[in-house]
Amino acid sequence: MLLINAPVYIYNQAVDMRKSINGLSLLVTNDIKHNPTTSNAIYVFWNKSRDKLKILYCPLCQDICRLRRNY
Repeated sequence: MLLINAPVYIYNQAVDMRKSINGLSLLVTNDIKHNPTTSNAIYVFWNKSRDKLKILYCPLCQDICRLRRNY
């Protein structure tokens, strides 16, 4: 179980699941207008068919973490 007290932002457009951490970070920076390395937030991305999801989380003072789940 992962207990995190952080805001969650769900990206409302389909995302190409081949994107890496850098590609997802660019989406956060350009579209959501947040800095993923300093925001301490969770960003959720879905593919077009909504059967895959990626979660981008960057806790303050730590490395970026990417979680992936296939349904």
